[in-house]
Amino acid sequence: MGVLAVIAGVNAVSNAVQSVINTLNLLDAARTVVLEIDNNTNVMLTLVADEHEHGGWGEPPVSEIPAGMALVFGSRDRGFMTGTKGNVTYSGDGFTITASWDNPFLGSNSCELRLEGPNSYRYWIHNECGAGNTNAKMRYELFAANVDVARYGAVVKLQHAATSLLLHSHPLHYGHPGGSGQQQVTCFGGYDDNDNWRLKGPDGVAGEFRAGERVQHGDVIRLEHVRTGRNLHSHGGFRSPVTGQQEVTCFGDAGVGDGNDNWRVEVEGGGAVELGVPMRLVHEATGAALHSHDGFSHPDWTRGQQEVTGFLDRDGNDFWRMHQRL
Repeated sequence: MGVLAVIAGVNAVSNAVQSVINTLNLLDAARTVVLEIDNNTNVMLTLVADEHEHGGWGEPPVSEIPAGMALVFGSRDRGFMTGTKGNVTYSGDGFTITASWDNPFLGSNSCELRLEGPNSYRYWIHNECGAGNTNAKMRYELFAANVDVARYGAVVKLQHAATSLLLHSHPLHYGHPGGSGQQQVTCFGGYDDNDNWRLKGPDGVAGEFRAGERVQHGDVIRLEHVRTGRNLHSHGGFRSPVTGQQEVTCFGDAGVGDGNDNWRVEVEGGGAVELGVPMRLVHEATGAALHSHDGFSHPDWTRGQQEVTGFLDRDGNDFWRMHQRL
């Protein structure tokens, strides 16, 4: 069976990982994955489903993951040139998480973590996908959302509600036909400093505008990309690199840009923006909602990451959750 370890324990999780690796190394398998689910919450997680499309268990998951514990388990291929592909689903208090992976015989590894259910807004998730044919490490993390509200001047991360990826930018520029050549904005499955954004007032106000005050429904804000000092930006007349929707970029210098950096906050039911609760950001000048969508990327113009666009219609891919930077 899989190995449980205290997340806060010194070397406990790394020892559990090594134990599962040792077991997988005894198997005659061309493809194996080491799977780690970290329950950084105060609720019990209960296994409700598991399946393999290819392969099978080398170390099967346990039925429960207690609060503050990590579960490490493993999967392996079965049969000739099949790889291992599967998923597990755990339930909590009004939510489920589904961790999936794919280590194919041919092609690159992938993994995903989904968070669903009526209480999903109280939590947030993150995953990392490892490379390699054997003992590829897939890590899935569940966190309790901070019981707080977004405040001006704070540095936050924005998580796309539908895909759980983080709003991201990097000092690389678009070069696609119909684009502006400005700095790329994507959704990213990792976790690094390029996901950090500073909450500011609208274009033209002082940097200390409403510092420490709550961000409210209807406020017009800017989001400054901390690493590069450019503001989240959009503009009519420029196409996104993959789907041809409205382009979203980072623009400006040292936090100074123009009116196309302004985004209006929309919270269902009004009130303050609570961390971890879905909300929309609508581009003030064009009315396009900040948007992303699974399955759309480009090797150059999004660096293989998920496309971010401005979307003039409305659907479930327009919702984002703010979280404090960890």
